[in-house]
Amino acid sequence: MNRILKVQKKDLISSFYNYAAGYYEAGIDLIDILLNENRYSDLPKPFRKEYILLEEECKIYPIMFLFRQYIELIVKALYLQFDIKEEYNNQEINVFTKHSLQKIWPPLKIKLENIEKDNDDDFGDIVPILDETIKWFSSVDDDSCSFRFPTNRKLQLYHNDEENYDLSEIKYLVTEFDDLIHYFI
Repeated sequence: MNRILKVQKKDLISSFYNYAAGYYEAGIDLIDILLNENRYSDLPKPFRKEYILLEEECKIYPIMFLFRQYIELIVKALYLQFDIKEEYNNQEINVFTKHSLQKIWPPLKIKLENIEKDNDDDFGDIVPILDETIKWFSSVDDDSCSFRFPTNRKLQLYHNDEENYDLSEIKYLVTEFDDLIHYFI
């Protein structure tokens, strides 16, 4: 059943922030489990180190998807909050039907830079840090597919066995982003 609800703008913004918070918290919970649990105690005896590596490798995909989705939803919530005209490279876009961080971030980045400039004493250099995080996530999963599926539509793998993700670094990156983005919320 297709349900479309008419909502007030403040409820719409609140919904985006609530969904974003859910993805963020779930990602933090999952990454904390991987970082904190003693996986050796649960492994079959005798165990191989490959079991541990495999566990981290297969759980990195949902972690990254959760964090990537969180960032996309925060960006879209801020579009609503600031009533940003949806334009990129002089082309009108509907940010709510797009998933590319490269396309939806630039108009918001400009808005945040202007806010930061107007409040220089209170903010400092927040936007460049946010920008770097978004660029990094865009480089590993711009359109929100590479951590949901193993391949693209042409059945080409998104990731290879040589890629490594440092769980502690990813957690730091996302929590820093979350802390800083809240200056604008």
